[in-house]
Amino acid sequence: MPRCSITRVLGLLPLTWLCLVGTWLFLPFPEVPPAHRDAYISQTLRGGGALTTLHPYSDFYKGTVDRVRGSHCEDCGALILDWRLVADTKTDALILRLGDARLNLTDAALHTSNNAAAALTAGKDAVEKSWYLGDKVTARVRHGTTDDAINMPWFRWTDKVLVGDVLHGMADKEVDLRVYSPAPGVVEIWKELTLWGGFPGPKAIRDPDRMIGLLASFSGVSVQQVEGGRGGYAANRAKTVDLAISGVKGDLPSTTWPVRRTICGPLFVPTFYLPLPFFYLVREPMALLIMCAVGALAILGLWVRAGTPDMKLWFAGLPVIRLCCPGRARRARRRGVWGPSGPVQDEEDEAGLLGGGPKEGASMFVMPSVAKPSKSRARVLDKY
Repeated sequence: MPRCSITRVLGLLPLTWLCLVGTWLFLPFPEVPPAHRDAYISQTLRGGGALTTLHPYSDFYKGTVDRVRGSHCEDCGALILDWRLVADTKTDALILRLGDARLNLTDAALHTSNNAAAALTAGKDAVEKSWYLGDKVTARVRHGTTDDAINMPWFRWTDKVLVGDVLHGMADKEVDLRVYSPAPGVVEIWKELTLWGGFPGPKAIRDPDRMIGLLASFSGVSVQQVEGGRGGYAANRAKTVDLAISGVKGDLPSTTWPVRRTICGPLFVPTFYLPLPFFYLVREPMALLIMCAVGALAILGLWVRAGTPDMKLWFAGLPVIRLCCPGRARRARRRGVWGPSGPVQDEEDEAGLLGGGPKEGASMFVMPSVAKPSKSRARVLDKY
């Protein structure tokens, strides 16, 4: 059974560091298949989990009222939108948390349902007014850049942005949103467009507006009225069992991002802070070649200064080799010492040939060793 010692434990530290660095550098970046994107998003949000989407900063503001803001920051990386559905039973509503904003989906769906009922009562001419447009809501969202020393060129851009946000925690950005419900049970999240100023109705929405401004669509938002609940509605209306989510814009992080988030978060100091020059050398091949050339020249100079001995034996005797690979260093030294019948196998024999053996006049015959008996081994040389 291997013994546990301080040196063995300390010897595992470089191996652990290499495993962390290797995972950071070479862990693949699998994406959610496009065919499974909507199902993955629905499962995440309906299960109460957080969904993260990333939008290039300048592209997010194209076509919006605040498009000038995007043109002033071409190198801001991307906006990071965090989505989460909350079934708030206290207010009996389904809440969408987008950044730090709280968007009431149930309230929007109820407005549309009430408008539709009122329009049907008023007559056919009022049916087109059965929609709801909420007020402008400003949400503060995260953002990050791809310019960081520990981001390798082959990393996926979404993970690069998230690494920048984790390490630097930049100030949040503001985005203006609208809640729009075109039909009962359907609620859409839009950017703030010029379209909403004096909005005449659903017919004013064109396909380019939908491509630019629509962020997500939620259908199946329950508006069932049951007496006995809070405010005349059933408290279980906030459940998301029948909710369908589609059209969520933005790029998703890779499925292995949680692993990298752990490495660049809690394990940042032992993984990156001390070996930071290594990452600089990986990004700068010329600096790596220069360092290797200088190291080779230094080793060659030490070898010449030692009198040009056998290269293998001299290299095995270096303190670094003895510390890192003691077994290999001992085997190399043994191969360099020869006795009358071949290489010496024992350190005692090696010491004897080098002048540390028995004195002159000592007996040339040695009695065979007698093994100490034990419970698991039979007695040897019983005649003695």
